This record gives sequence, structure tokens and C-alpha cells, in this order.
Amino acid sequence: MIATLIWALLALGPADSQAMSGDEPFWKWSLSKAIKILNSSAWARQETFTTVVGGVGSGQAGEKEIYSRFYVRFLSAEPIREAYARILQIEHGYDKLAQDDKQRFDEMLEPVLELDVESWIVVAVSFRSNDPDQEIQIRRFCQSQTTATLKDKAFLSTDRHPQVKLHAYYPPLEEGVGAKFVFPRTINGVDLVSSGKGHISFELLDIPIGRSGGGSEGGGSGGRGGGSGGRGGGGGGRGGGPSSSDSNQGSATILRATFSIEDMVVDGKLFF
Repeated sequence: MIATLIWALLALGPADSQAMSGDEPFWKWSLSKAIKILNSSAWARQETFTTVVGGVGSGQAGEKEIYSRFYVRFLSAEPIREAYARILQIEHGYDKLAQDDKQRFDEMLEPVLELDVESWIVVAVSFRSNDPDQEIQIRRFCQSQTTATLKDKAFLSTDRHPQVKLHAYYPPLEEGVGAKFVFPRTINGVDLVSSGKGHISFELLDIPIGRSGGGSEGGGSGGRGGGSGGRGGGGGGRGGGPSSSDSNQGSATILRATFSIEDMVVDGKLFF
């Protein structure tokens, strides 16, 4: 399953910040390049909340520190979808398939690669923790939510359009992509992002994470989207702007991931 491979690789942590070069098509990407795009490109952020557990040998499996890590990605950005598709290809031995089998596999991937995002921005959010109870709690939270329950809790914000409300929500499936949050690309006929500069933030309120005694680490690796060619976007260069993942609302947590719009421009085209 794609979820198994993706989660095993995510456990290795963020990819290094070496800029990716070349303009080869995604079906020629190496596994490491696909993982870089998912983990540390201009379209991906990792937000980690930590809780320190007192005493030596404390915790669910002897940990002294419990981490809760959210992966926030623009699924509507073509490079992210291509990275997921490439991981699927590699997992199924695509490069060694006969031409007819490759064609059938390509047809299977079409719904992912040709996702209609002309009018919609799609943010995918997935989660990992070294505390099994925390994973269960977040999984139940994500599965129990609906568009109605998240209308006033999930937002996109830009410099000109603060707190754009959610249009649709889809709970996570067993494909490793995570929960999907859908937002409009235009507000009253005006593009949400009208230039290649500024920042865009995803915010999700009231996440049930215990925070007692802990701090948080904000922001995954940034990266300039253009790099020196191709759609990978480098891990180095400018980051995605400030992060506020240490915010609280009562006893619940606010997840906030901020992206640089400029970094998501590749060869003059904005992907997000």
C-alpha cells in the first residue's frame, strides 16, 4: 500500500536541503526526489508539537518526549500529486513493467494527476505520533469531522483575504494522503492569490492534542519552488514564512502552516 511506504519514509524525518535540479518528467524521478517534494518543498510543511513526559523511561514506549507531527501539503499543486504518483509507480515496479502494463497503470493514476483544481485549492493534512493513543485520538477526530463542523475552524488566509472559509472536507482514506480541505480559488470573482508574492496560510482550530509541559516546533523545511529547474523546488533558499504552531485555544491546539507564494512559482507559473 502507498500509505505503508510513505509513512516508513516520513519516519526518517525531513529531506535534506539540497536544491533539486533538472527538468525531467516525474516518471523518471528517483524515490529520494519524490520524498523531498513531499517533505521539504515549497508545497509542504511539517508542524510538530511536543510534550515532555517526566521521569526516566516514561511514556508509551519508554519515550521522554511525545511528538505529534502534522504534514500539511497543497494537494492541488501538481508537483505534490506527481510525487505521490511517482511513489506509487516505484512501489509497484513501474519502471520494469511492459509497455501495456505501464499504460494500464498510467490510466489508474489519471484521476490523481488530472485532478480538477481550476476552481479549488486542496490542502491535505496527515498525522504521525510516537504515542499510539495520540494517533488514535487524532484519527478519530479527523474521521468524525464534516464540512459543517469545520466551517468555522478551517481557513486559508492570504495578505489580502484573511480567513477564507472551507468549502468542503473529506476525511482521510487509507491511501496515505490524509484529510482533504477544499477552498475556493476566487472570492467574489477575485483570485485568492493575484500575484506571485506574499504568503498563504492554512489554519485548523481546536485540534485535540494534550500540551501540558510541552513546547512545539514550527515549520517544516522551506525551499524555493523554482530551484534550478523542474518542479521539485529546492529545500534550501527561502523558507515558507513564519509559523504559529505553538498557539492554543483553551486546551486545544491551533495548527497553522504558512507558505511563501513566491517559492511556489516555477518557470513563471504558480503551483498551489
